[in-house]
Amino acid sequence: MKKILSIFICGVMLFTTMSVTPVYATTKKTVDAANNSENSYRISKKFTSVIEDYFKNQTAYTVLDETGNEISNAFYKDNIENYNSSDFAAIEKYISNKKISCLSKFTVTKEPLNMSGSGLNGEMTPYAFERQYISKEDNYVAYANSSAYGTIGINCTATLSGSFIYNANTGIITGYSGPTLSFDYEPLNFDDTSSLNVSPDNVSTSAKIPSSKYSITFTANYDVLGTYNVAFPLTFAKNKRITMTGVPE
Repeated sequence: MKKILSIFICGVMLFTTMSVTPVYATTKKTVDAANNSENSYRISKKFTSVIEDYFKNQTAYTVLDETGNEISNAFYKDNIENYNSSDFAAIEKYISNKKISCLSKFTVTKEPLNMSGSGLNGEMTPYAFERQYISKEDNYVAYANSSAYGTIGINCTATLSGSFIYNANTGIITGYSGPTLSFDYEPLNFDDTSSLNVSPDNVSTSAKIPSSKYSITFTANYDVLGTYNVAFPLTFAKNKRITMTGVPE
């Protein structure tokens, strides 16, 4: 069996004032009215969902620090006890202190194409082709400055998806579909969500198959732009890149 290869590149995020970019952060601080002291941060639902999925499917993820170095093993070992005790605030603090920039998840599924034909004894035999689906999900935080509101943060999820057909006997790729880029976000420290609009812009996608035809690389480049109250433009990130390579199993 040939293994699936993946390239985990989250890209460099450009901000005007923020230099530390944790993969996820908290939504806001709460204040204890009785003693006027800060309680623990309120953890976002998206952060909790990603962390829970990470510890359930740890081998599917790659964790990157702010310089793009992989620190997956250290992240798991340092936070497994926090996860088992549901201490998501401690995990968020670790992410912030270690300046983790991205959690990337790579998944692959495949299906045989239509069964047809007959063998020597009249039995049904499959075609020698299979379709393989691959996707990569980047989870990160981006910030933008608004003259009307100040700094606005969002939890971002960018997902690149594509598929390819290959000859199961030779491993040669014969066709592909995609890639497509989907994007979702959750405000980080912003309560007036009805006035906030964010989406990817300047999106370009590509697919490349080498002359050997034993692999395929899907790539998307994009910006993350938005508006506050329509009139105030926001730039969360420029020149983001997500890429993945699939090899027939």
